[in-house]
Amino acid sequence: MEPRVPPMKLTLVVNKGTPYPQMFLFDPKPPGPPQDTYGCGTYNYQRNKEVTITAPANITVRRRVWIFDHWAGDARGDSREIKITMDTDKTIVACYTELASLPIPFKPPIKPPPYEPGPPTPIGP
Repeated sequence: MEPRVPPMKLTLVVNKGTPYPQMFLFDPKPPGPPQDTYGCGTYNYQRNKEVTITAPANITVRRRVWIFDHWAGDARGDSREIKITMDTDKTIVACYTELASLPIPFKPPIKPPPYEPGPPTPIGP
């Protein structure tokens, strides 16, 4: 009987102050219920499995915007897509920078109806 090899743990987090998006793409997808996108958390992969992770370009929450800047921890680079080999447990940090707060939506002033001349108004008694 072959000894069971424990899975490698891939932990994905974002830098402090950034909302936790549920928009990361994994290829191959982690074991478990299939999803289209994944959020921060810990995922198990077979030893030596190559995994591609794609970070969302930006995160918008309550009119605040964060843009992807770089990877840190056990991954390096500034491309939104990284490939890693699960040869050890990994902790990967997706680092975002707050770009700006979006302005309150502009509402144009109410436009008065167009002027339409009517009959003359008499002046005096």
